Formats: sequence, C-alpha cells, structure tokens
Amino acid sequence: MNTQLVNNKSIWILEDDKNCQFVYEQVLNFRYKTVYFDSIATFIEALQNNRENLPSLVVADLVLPDGNFLNFLTEGKEQELLTIPFIIFSSIDDIDALRFCFNEGALDYLTKPFRRNEILVKIENILSGRSTRTVISGDSKDVTLDGVKITGLTSKQ
Repeated sequence: MNTQLVNNKSIWILEDDKNCQFVYEQVLNFRYKTVYFDSIATFIEALQNNRENLPSLVVADLVLPDGNFLNFLTEGKEQELLTIPFIIFSSIDDIDALRFCFNEGALDYLTKPFRRNEILVKIENILSGRSTRTVISGDSKDVTLDGVKITGLTSKQ
C-alpha cells in the first residue's frame, strides 16, 4: 500500500488469482487503501474483526478456493456486507449469476478479462456517489430515492 494516496477510501478485494491481484495493485494501490483476501474465510474473519472500520467498497471474484461468493451472499451470516457497496469481477459469464448478483445488491458486474481503465472508472463512479445503493434498516418497507417514494419493498429489496 502506498502512503501517498489520492484519498483515504478503502477497498477490500476478494481475489485468489495473483495475476488479477497484480492488476488491481497497479490500478488501485496509489489511489485507495487496499486490502487483499484470497479466500472467503479470511474475508469473513476481517469483517468480524473490523466491524468499526469497514471498507468503502468490496470487489469480489465469485469462485474462490474455499467456496463461491454467491453462496456467501445467500447465507447472509455477515449482515455487515449488506451495508457495504460491492461489485463483482468474475470469469463467470452466466446470465443467471449476473441476475443473482444484482438481486443481492451488487452495484456492477464485470466479466474477466477486463480493461484496467474500466476497473478504475467503475470504482471511481461508485465511490464518488454517482452509482448509489440504498440500504434499508429496521422494519421499514418504504424508501425515498432521488425524491421518489418507493413503498412496499421486501426485506431483501
């Protein structure tokens, strides 16, 4: 991690492929605080140990040595993830996986191989607030988004 960062936002990257990690390092390490995880288990441990200092964004691959990130999303054991914006970068080019990730709250889904500039622009858009996600807490089933009241949402929505 570089000490002369452009900003202080942190990104946790869940990726086991060293080549992809290298690309993320080249693109992101000089702009953001980055932390890398190569398994779901180490990612969960970090979530549990850093509840007061969660990242601004999670970048996740779907297929990892100890499981599938899709299963992690559906198990819902770590509710903290529901409050953290996340994007998926995966080699899985499947319409059902894509739909599922967006239904689970992913802000974006990029298929590998991807372009370095594309990674940076997507992440900048999310962290600048140009790509937003609304988190509903408590029992509320209504939300106002961009001045429009949306009612009757399900708990997952």
